[in-house]
Amino acid sequence: MVEDEQLSNPALERCLQRSQELEAALVDVLLDEGQYVQWDDSARTTSSSLAAELAFEHWSAVRVLMATEHPRSATALVRLEYEAIVRSAWLLHAASEDEVATMQQALTTESEKRAGELPFFGLMLKALEGSAPARLYEDLQHIKVNMSKSLNSFVHSGIHALQRGEHGYPVLLALQVVHTANALGTMAAMMLANLTGDPDKGRRINLIIPAYRDCLPPLRPIAAAT
Repeated sequence: MVEDEQLSNPALERCLQRSQELEAALVDVLLDEGQYVQWDDSARTTSSSLAAELAFEHWSAVRVLMATEHPRSATALVRLEYEAIVRSAWLLHAASEDEVATMQQALTTESEKRAGELPFFGLMLKALEGSAPARLYEDLQHIKVNMSKSLNSFVHSGIHALQRGEHGYPVLLALQVVHTANALGTMAAMMLANLTGDPDKGRRINLIIPAYRDCLPPLRPIAAAT
């Protein structure tokens, strides 16, 4: 149950509404005549865009879970949103051709096994150092250093998840989680913008962000260059 004496539920409701408005504004930039068009049909571009789209889906689901008073599940999903962005960046900037091809194979028992042999999350993030734009790597690393332990706890039913179940989930914490999910959503949007090959889309996203500072953590504009 979401409860806190210092902040009312309307504060969270307002934050969730602003989050939805932010997503709509970003989608408006990404789509051309109602369609998302990536700059080429290569396996690398396609797999990277699919991972970024997955992050977008997780972002929407965080709002649904928070709005229906499932904050622990929402918090766990933020970790999955983050990992989807890391994978998107890794597929675009650091994965080998064979690794990209593995992610593009039809889903079978054999392809599932090969995909399971790909680098795990920590190695994907490490591989981005020096291969991805420095700003993108720094932002992803910052989130890992500052939030990974607590987010992992919610994913793995650790102390954070259990104690919040026993003692309640403060609205202040819920707001912080939604703010983080929103920031990750803007990163996913920037990944998708870059994958269109149209630099104007990245510039437009950075122009949108200041209008939504009330539902975002104090971050710099999202890196636009690939």
